[in-house]
Amino acid sequence: MTQHRAQLNWQRAGGDFLAKEYSRDHILEFPNGHRMLASAAVNYGGSTEATDPEALFTGALASCHMLTFLSLCAVKGFVVESYADEAIGTLEKNVEGKVMVSKILLQPAATFLGESPDLEQLQMLHERAHKSCFISNSVRTLVEITPRAA
Repeated sequence: MTQHRAQLNWQRAGGDFLAKEYSRDHILEFPNGHRMLASAAVNYGGSTEATDPEALFTGALASCHMLTFLSLCAVKGFVVESYADEAIGTLEKNVEGKVMVSKILLQPAATFLGESPDLEQLQMLHERAHKSCFISNSVRTLVEITPRAA
C-alpha cells in the first residue's frame, strides 16, 4: 500500500461568507514542493486563473491512462515517441439529481518509433490501460477512449 498526499490551504480573505461572496481560490501543495492555485469552476464562482477540481480529475485520469499505456507499450516492445490527449470531462446531474463528472472522453494520439501497433492492438493496449489505471479503477465515472491520429 502507498499513500499519496496533498495539502490544501484556504483563507476566507474577506467577502460576505453567508452571501457566498467568498473566494474559492486555494493552494494545493504536494510533498515534492509543487504548489498550484486551485479554485471552483468559473460558473461556480471560481477564478479563471486557477484549476478547478473537475479539470484536475479529468487530467488525473488522462495522466494515469497515459502512464499505464506507456508501460504496456514498453512490455509489448512498442517504442512510444510522443503522446497527446484532449481529455474532456462532462459535468451533469445523475439519476439522484446530484451534479457529478458523468463521463470523461480520452482522445489519445501516440506516435511510435519503429514498429507501430495496428489498430486492433492499439485499441487493446488502450483497453488494458484503462482496466489497469489506478484512477479509473477508483471512480464510477464512465470513461470513453477514442484514440486519434497523431
